[in-house]
Amino acid sequence: MSRTDQMPIMPQAMPNYSGKGPVLYYEHPRSMPMSLFTSLQGKERCQRNHGQTPERLAERGGLGVREAACILLDKPYRELGTITPEEAIKFLEIALEGDKVLQGVDQDSD
Repeated sequence: MSRTDQMPIMPQAMPNYSGKGPVLYYEHPRSMPMSLFTSLQGKERCQRNHGQTPERLAERGGLGVREAACILLDKPYRELGTITPEEAIKFLEIALEGDKVLQGVDQDSD
């Protein structure tokens, strides 16, 4: 797929509240198919949450994992804090696998 076919997903950093060690980073999908964000619902949610089209968000560097999950779950941006990074990443992984099935891609070819 070309770069315009993908929505970049930015790294999720969380502070290490123990005070010991570095900031924690979570493993997550680095991009998602743009088609997940360009549906009518996705376009409308991008506009409501960010005031931009999915294409413009991708041009500007993409979305954080919780921002992307809010859009795909059709949740307002103000509900971002109700989704943990772990929940958001798990949801994005499920959405990515579901999209592969819908597109007829063999999941074992990765």
